[in-house]
Amino acid sequence: MREPKRTFDDCLASAKKYATAREWQINEDAVYQCAYYHNWHKEIRKIMGWKINSQKTYEDVKKEASQFTGRKAWSLGNSSSYRYACRKKWQQTIAQELGAFMRGVNLEHWTSGNNYDW
Repeated sequence: MREPKRTFDDCLASAKKYATAREWQINEDAVYQCAYYHNWHKEIRKIMGWKINSQKTYEDVKKEASQFTGRKAWSLGNSSSYRYACRKKWQQTIAQELGAFMRGVNLEHWTSGNNYDW
């Protein structure tokens, strides 16, 4: 393992600027990747009180998907949530539920088989 350019304390100081690990990764990916590479990310998550390898529930994923106007927007805007839904085989059901209940959203975007359906 190579000598890190950043120390554990550098990474922790960077993480303290954010409310979630995802925000940290989005805003300071190089620091996040350094922590991940040196296996410090789990300790930093514990210190910050962030969940570690937690399993999202169907409702968690559905709530994340509801922030978008369709499957394509969801897959591009929160790809980890979208991929998780696909792995769990929830994506179609979530798309149908959200498409049926969202007002002002083109139902075609949520239920179309041509819109990033695998």
